[in-house]
Amino acid sequence: MWTSDEAQTFADYLCKEDSAARWRIATEVLAAGDRIRDAREGLATQVAETSIGHLKGFLPKGICADLDLFLRERTTIVTERVEAAEGKWQIDLIDNEYLPLAETAAKDPFSALCLAPGFIAGIAEIASFAENTITTRRWVNRYGAGDSIAPHDDTTGDYQIMICVAAPPAEYGGALVFEDGTEADLQQGDLLVMKHAELVHWTTPLAADTPGERATATCRYYVEGGRLPRSRVLAHSVAGPKTATRQDLM
Repeated sequence: MWTSDEAQTFADYLCKEDSAARWRIATEVLAAGDRIRDAREGLATQVAETSIGHLKGFLPKGICADLDLFLRERTTIVTERVEAAEGKWQIDLIDNEYLPLAETAAKDPFSALCLAPGFIAGIAEIASFAENTITTRRWVNRYGAGDSIAPHDDTTGDYQIMICVAAPPAEYGGALVFEDGTEADLQQGDLLVMKHAELVHWTTPLAADTPGERATATCRYYVEGGRLPRSRVLAHSVAGPKTATRQDLM
């Protein structure tokens, strides 16, 4: 799923100073790849039957916490706050440029994971896409007390993954719900593989007394001849973060 060098690149982002910690993190990443391989058949069946495959305990919680902190503090991420009657949440845009994969450089640990060729090939197979994956979009959805995403059908992209990097206990809400009744309660460290075309979905609101926010790092993949990229959000900027309120953002 990942090579040793790719796992080391991820670890270098999170821990540059401690060689023992870097080795431990890289080893955990390689183990996470083994978990996907071991679960591949079951995940593919889940996706075929429900459009989603849920792998619990994909990454250790401590690594997810470090990943969340890195993404939260990265100064080049564009932050947008969505405020609508049906839902409200924050989007941290990691990359919104839709460059060809060959021209896309991983500049953060999450991108180092989800842009790795072996990972893309494995997830595409689970989602039953044989076409070439040509570009991506990457972001983090963040939810605080009372936040939720309104029911919507994503209009672009062919398959995507989510890694839950932060979550309060399940009783505080934030579950991902689909119109066919399927639900996914992602907890910190879980991976979701999603074939999201024509699939109406939403999240339940986080409780007012939630002890922490929920955050899911998402990579959406676009295949050749598939649902072409289109963005209704502010263009990605390398000049630094900016905030906007959008009511038409899905």
